[in-house]
Amino acid sequence: MGIECFVSEESLRIHKEHLCALRMKKEICITHREREDLEVQIRSHELYFSSFRRERVPCERVRAGYRSENDFCFELLEYVKRQRFGFLYIYPMARYPFVGFGTEEKNLARAALALDLWEHAYFLDYGFDYISYLKAALSHLDFSRLKQ
Repeated sequence: MGIECFVSEESLRIHKEHLCALRMKKEICITHREREDLEVQIRSHELYFSSFRRERVPCERVRAGYRSENDFCFELLEYVKRQRFGFLYIYPMARYPFVGFGTEEKNLARAALALDLWEHAYFLDYGFDYISYLKAALSHLDFSRLKQ
């Protein structure tokens, strides 16, 4: 994994405990809607934990659509600066070489990468410095997962 490059061991432990709590809560839910909502949160967290690597690998899909991984990350950063909660989903588009991203849960099914924008993902390590968390996370995205 690469998430430990920008999140402390303690923060990661707490975050994974949160995921376990979501799984347990799902088991005791009464309504179908509650179970679906929790399943989205669980899948989003699982994708988030697997979306990073220690060193960035070049991605032709990203370069073809955005000139470079850094340009793509700049676009992502500008987009998520306006978001203060939820998940950012990053996915390959059907039309090569495009890469899409957005915070709508409908994007989860095709997402290859996810970034947790909720406070519990960054506050222990970054406090109110949301932008530093975003920059650190974006610098470790595993772009190799965007290949089709």
